[in-house]
Amino acid sequence: MEKFDSQKHLQLASHLPFSYYSLPLYLDFSAYLLPRNNERVIVTQDLYYPHEFPAIFLPQNPENWDNFIFPGWAL
Repeated sequence: MEKFDSQKHLQLASHLPFSYYSLPLYLDFSAYLLPRNNERVIVTQDLYYPHEFPAIFLPQNPENWDNFIFPGWAL
C-alpha cells in the first residue's frame, strides 16, 4: 500500500469523476493506493474499523468489485 501523492499520481487522479473525494487536497490527506489484479485502487482508512480500507471509487476491473466495501453502499 502506498500513500497517495497528487504530484506523483496526477495521471491517475485525472480519470476520476468530479466530486469532493476526487480533489487533490482530499486525496493527499486521506487516500492510499492498493494494488489489486493489475489495478491501483484508491482506498481510504475506515474511521470505525481502522484495519479496513474501503474503496473511494468503483474499481474499473470487475474482479475487484467483490474485494472492496464502498462507503455509502451498505443496505
